[in-house]
Amino acid sequence: MDLNDFIDSLRPVRELGTVAQIAAQDARILNRIGIGVDILPTATSGAIVLCVARFEDYLKGAAEKFLDMYKRAQPQILRSHLDPDLQLAIIHKNISSATQKNRHGTARLPGEIKRNVEDVARKILADEIWGDDAISTQSNPGPETVKEILKLLGIANPWAALEADFSQRWAAHLGNDPTHKSIPSASNELGSILGWRNICAHSSGTLPIGAQQVYETIAFFEVLATSIDSILRDASITRITSLSSTPAQWS
Repeated sequence: MDLNDFIDSLRPVRELGTVAQIAAQDARILNRIGIGVDILPTATSGAIVLCVARFEDYLKGAAEKFLDMYKRAQPQILRSHLDPDLQLAIIHKNISSATQKNRHGTARLPGEIKRNVEDVARKILADEIWGDDAISTQSNPGPETVKEILKLLGIANPWAALEADFSQRWAAHLGNDPTHKSIPSASNELGSILGWRNICAHSSGTLPIGAQQVYETIAFFEVLATSIDSILRDASITRITSLSSTPAQWS
């Protein structure tokens, strides 16, 4: 999932926010179509869970896109050219995934495991770079996961870079929508939103928030993802150029 796909994927979340806004303004509108006002906490809580899930998909997709830039460079960059930690992650995590006896609660057939292991072995021998299972969010795309993934990809002091970029972009956003709150720390905000998600996902609770918080959360993730995209793009171009290759277009 690239940045544009991620932003498009948030449209259903925005619609849940609209439902919550309507319920808060005039419950009679919902009553006319047979929906009770008690849908408000469910709609807002569902919106937060969806936001986090979409962001998790984006984060993994952005990291895989970063790795794919090495393959698309001219001449192509090989795995042995990468930093040792990233090489190890690509090999170890893909082997671990290939040899899993169960996946998503379903037992895997020996023939499937054998084919997957052979495919990984072929790529290792060919010195290929491939994302697949090398990047893991562990169903927790919080501040620490973001830091670990970006650091693995070679970004020094990931949150320092992100906070600097995010603060400028959020200030520009507030210029267009001054109704949204200031966010002194993107890392802390992400941690708070993950806390909300956990309340909903792990305890079946609902959140005492309204449409405004949903819209702010959507905007936050859009701006944070844009910052991540910008930092990964610049780092990719710099790294590939330093290896005497020509980077492909970051698209």
